[in-house]
Amino acid sequence: AQIVKSYAKAVMYAPLPQWIMNKILSEPYLNNRNKTIISRGNQEFKIFKSIEWSLPVKLEEAQKNAVVQNENGAYLAQMLRGNYEFLTPYQNKVNYFSFVLIEEERDRLSRYLKKRGIMSGKHFQHALAWAMAYGYAPGSCPIFEKQVNQVLTIPCNYGLTKRDLDRITHCLLEFQKLNPQ
Repeated sequence: AQIVKSYAKAVMYAPLPQWIMNKILSEPYLNNRNKTIISRGNQEFKIFKSIEWSLPVKLEEAQKNAVVQNENGAYLAQMLRGNYEFLTPYQNKVNYFSFVLIEEERDRLSRYLKKRGIMSGKHFQHALAWAMAYGYAPGSCPIFEKQVNQVLTIPCNYGLTKRDLDRITHCLLEFQKLNPQ
């Protein structure tokens, strides 16, 4: 249950990319908003000031969470390397928002994990239909057509403990032993 809650929290509270934080939440923006809110009344100013004062703490917390999340993803990669095919962030320049497996028995693995309290995601399960809606002709890219039904994401968010990650790893390796390909 804790893994499910942690995964849900990560989806809902995932850190914003750094460029969004810099452009939207930069100091000049806050200063301009401050002037506008002051002209509207003291109550709005107080609300804005409370947001402004808490923002550095929130940003610092998001950065720490991103570090933990990257460590969790790297740990899963280390534990699963050689047993599963998975996608990793390019040169560690992005956050491990989720850990992406490529698994031929994706649907069976997803059901297996769910029975053990581990949520997974089939994020691209409708990609072929979407592509066809925009003119994609079936058979044009057979690798895409095959892999789109093999993508499964598993949790690696900052709310997970090493024990949670070990449990996820154990279940994945156990599934593989029970379902040799």
